[in-house]
Amino acid sequence: MEDPEVGAAYDALKKLSDDPYVCSAAEKRRTDLMFYKMNLRTMHERGIEKGTKRGIKQGMKQGRAEGRAEGRAEGRVEERVRSLLETLAVRGVELTSEVRQRIENCGNMQQLDVWFRQALTMDPGDELFGG
Repeated sequence: MEDPEVGAAYDALKKLSDDPYVCSAAEKRRTDLMFYKMNLRTMHERGIEKGTKRGIKQGMKQGRAEGRAEGRAEGRVEERVRSLLETLAVRGVELTSEVRQRIENCGNMQQLDVWFRQALTMDPGDELFGG
């Protein structure tokens, strides 16, 4: 035995599905919904693409800035090493190959500054590293 409300609902749907205007409106609604979802997906993909490009560009810019900063720091260290070795040479301080290598391999600007100040005031017979 069928529920009378279900039967009435079935009859109403049957009438609507036979109505060409209702079928056309339903089809238009279905098509509009499909295009809406496609547009949302496209906009989402474009947003991701745009964000990715912006992130890459920002990362490259930051990387270049960090690279320049590292390059300048390395250049200052190299210049301090050169100045220290030149100062020691001008002052007549003879360096063993081990001492020269220690100076050339030092990447610590603060340590190089300490040695440079020492080199300015030390006697030619003194050892730079106090040993």
